[in-house]
Amino acid sequence: MKKTPDMAEYEIDIYWDDRDEIFVAEVADLPGCAAHGASRAEALLNVEMAITNWITAAKSIGQSIPKPRRRMVSSAFNVRCSTL
Repeated sequence: MKKTPDMAEYEIDIYWDDRDEIFVAEVADLPGCAAHGASRAEALLNVEMAITNWITAAKSIGQSIPKPRRRMVSSAFNVRCSTL
């Protein structure tokens, strides 16, 4: 049996929506999985519930659960120095 990815493994994007004046939280790896809130914290709490519900619904209809993608993070940085 395949292990279901942990909710904490999914990347969540949170941004401010000027039109609706709310914070929106989206999970790109789970199509259609999004939530909103009056604050970043509320949007995050709501999207965590949405992730759980998305995975539960997918399991109930036999849909596969997408694996969380991993962003490559580099610790390298470039410094530009002018010559004298």
